[in-house]
Amino acid sequence: MKAVYLLDTNAFFNFIKNASLPLGENSNIATEEAVNTIKAGTCYISLISLVEIISVIGKYARGGGGANKKRMKPKVVKQWLKLVEDSTSGRSSLLSLSILPFSEKTIAEAQKIVHHALLHNFGSLDAIIAATAKECSSIKNNENTILITSDKGLKACLTKCEIPFWDAFQQNCS
Repeated sequence: MKAVYLLDTNAFFNFIKNASLPLGENSNIATEEAVNTIKAGTCYISLISLVEIISVIGKYARGGGGANKKRMKPKVVKQWLKLVEDSTSGRSSLLSLSILPFSEKTIAEAQKIVHHALLHNFGSLDAIIAATAKECSSIKNNENTILITSDKGLKACLTKCEIPFWDAFQQNCS
């Protein structure tokens, strides 16, 4: 049975960034293995991440991301935006993502989860993504949906909420 993954926005961005590099240019073997593992699973993103990914790419396009702080070349921005579009429309051979909408039930669950933000540093959109993972697990015949995230505060929250996660680009599992 294929693993079921829900990528948070930054995990989706990291996947795009690492997977769009030519083979062998990824930062390390662990990153290449993470990309291949994700590609082998059944992958989802929240509708929130579909909206949010554009602003994350925009931050890097403007030179606001990473240590480099240089503006991205328009050609790279266009390539990444095309990968987002192709991944979410079924036209990509690299990654196929289904988009999970959220409902009133998701929002109600997010309202419970966000209370963990009183102790751990994560945002309300992260709470919606966590609630989406929880709802996805219940819809998919009790399969555990693994939320892929590198957000330290969100990972602490997910542990308390008993939502499985994987820090794919740091190689930490829970």
